[in-house]
Amino acid sequence: MILADARGASPFAQDSFPRLLAPWLVRDDLDNLVLYKCTYKELRYRILSPVQALILPFLSGERSYGDIQEIWLHLTKPARKAESLRYLDELILNLTTPDEIIGATGTLSESFRDKTKLPLPEFGKYRWPAERTSAPVCVLVALTNRCVAECRYCYAERKTCLEMTCAEWIAIFDQLAGLSIRIVDLAGADPFVRPDLFDLLRAMVERDFTFSLSTKSHISRSKAQRLAELGIGCDKPGTTERGFQVSVDSTNNQIASWLTGSEDYLDRAKSTTANLVAAGINPRIKCVLTPYNCDEAEAIVKMFSSLGVRRFHFVQYGRSLYRHSDDLFLTKEQKLRLSESMPVLVAKRDDLEIAFQDDTGESMTDEQLKEAWEQRAICTGGRAALVVLPNGDVSLCEQLPHLPEYVVGNLLRESILEIWNGTALDRFIHPEKSKFEKTVCCSCPEFDECHVGKGYCYRDSLSVFGSMYDAAPGCPRQDKIPLRLI
Repeated sequence: MILADARGASPFAQDSFPRLLAPWLVRDDLDNLVLYKCTYKELRYRILSPVQALILPFLSGERSYGDIQEIWLHLTKPARKAESLRYLDELILNLTTPDEIIGATGTLSESFRDKTKLPLPEFGKYRWPAERTSAPVCVLVALTNRCVAECRYCYAERKTCLEMTCAEWIAIFDQLAGLSIRIVDLAGADPFVRPDLFDLLRAMVERDFTFSLSTKSHISRSKAQRLAELGIGCDKPGTTERGFQVSVDSTNNQIASWLTGSEDYLDRAKSTTANLVAAGINPRIKCVLTPYNCDEAEAIVKMFSSLGVRRFHFVQYGRSLYRHSDDLFLTKEQKLRLSESMPVLVAKRDDLEIAFQDDTGESMTDEQLKEAWEQRAICTGGRAALVVLPNGDVSLCEQLPHLPEYVVGNLLRESILEIWNGTALDRFIHPEKSKFEKTVCCSCPEFDECHVGKGYCYRDSLSVFGSMYDAAPGCPRQDKIPLRLI
C-alpha cells in the first residue's frame, strides 16, 4: 500500500516502479477515463479528473518514480519545483484512497508488459466532472427466475417470464465484451435449473468476465469438476475472480429445510460442499440470520470448515417486497448478542475468512442520521450498472418488481448503449419533482443535489414506504413511519 511518512515524503522511492495493482483497471470511456475494481465482490469505480487521467497512464510499472517525476515537471513546467512534486505525491496518494490501488515493483517481464498498458485520453473532449459513466461498468444478468428452493427470506420476485435462449444471451455477452465491460455478474434465481448453464458459463469465461455463482442446487462430483475446469471458484493467483457460494442457514436439517422450503437441504448442501472442495473449488458459505438460527454461526463454521470451507458470510434478515414476514427480523437483543459474539468467533478462527453484518439496531441521534446520510454509498443503478432480466428486459435494480414502470428497455430490440443513453433510463434516474407530491422530497431544497449527485435508494423507499417516489428510510428528513411499525 502507498503510504507517505509523517514528514510528507514521497510515496515511492526514486528507483521504484509504481503500477496499478490487480484487480484495478483503467477503461477508455469514450470521453474520459474510468478507474474501476474488476471484481464481483463490490462495485468500486471513479471517473478520473483530467489531471489524474494525465498521470495514471505512466503508472504502468515500466517507468521509475524518478522518471515519472521528470515527466510531470516537463508537462507542468512549474515555477516551484518542490511544490509541484508534492502535488504529484498528493495526486497519487489520493488515487489510493480508501483502497490499495497502486504498488511498486521491480522491472517488468516482457510477458507482463502488454497487460499493464494504460490508455491516454483525448483531452480536447474530456468530460469531467461526470455524473455517470459513458457505458456500464457492471451488468448483472438474471439467466432465470426459477429456483429449486422456496426460501422464506428470499428477496427475489421469482416472476414467471420467458427466458432468452443460449444464443441470445451469448449475443448480449458479445455486446458487453465489445464495450470492455468485464464485471458481468449473475443475479436472479438459481442458474443451475438451466440445462444450458455450462454453455453460458463457458461463454462468460471466454470473454473474461468476473462473476460469482450462488446455488441451492445439489452439485455432483462431475458438475464440480466441470466448474473447476472453467476456473470457477478456484481462486488461482493471477486469474480473473470467479466465486462460488453455497447457502447454509442451520446445522439442524429440520430448520435448514424449513427456512429453504427444501427437504433434506442440509444433507445436500454438505454433499455439494464436499464435492466442490474435492474438485479444488473454494466455496463461500452464506447464511441469513433470523430468530430461528441466530445462535448457530459458530456451529455452521465448525461443521463446514471441517469439510474444507475457508470463507463464511453472515447477514441479517431484511425486509423485501416478496415473501416478507416480520417474524424473521432479529430482535434488538439478538442483534446485540451477535455484535458481541461474532468478533469473538472471528478472533477465535483467525485461520478463516468470516464476514458478518454488524447491525445492533440502535437508534441514531439526528446528527448521526445526518452524517450517515451524507456518507451513504452512491446508487450505481443507471450511473454505472444495469440489470438484464431473463427475457431481455433491462432494469436498474434486481430487487425492483418486473413491471413495465421499472423497465428501461429490452436487449432483444435495443442495444446496450441505446438503452444506456435512452430517455426511459434518464427519466428513471432524474425523476420529476412532481412525482414526489406529499412527501418531504417535494419541498426539499437539496432535491436536485440528492438525485443528480448520489441518488437515493428507490428500492428501499418502495420496500419500506410502498412507493419509489418517497424519501429513503435513511433520509434525516423522512417523517413517515416504516410499514413494519404500522
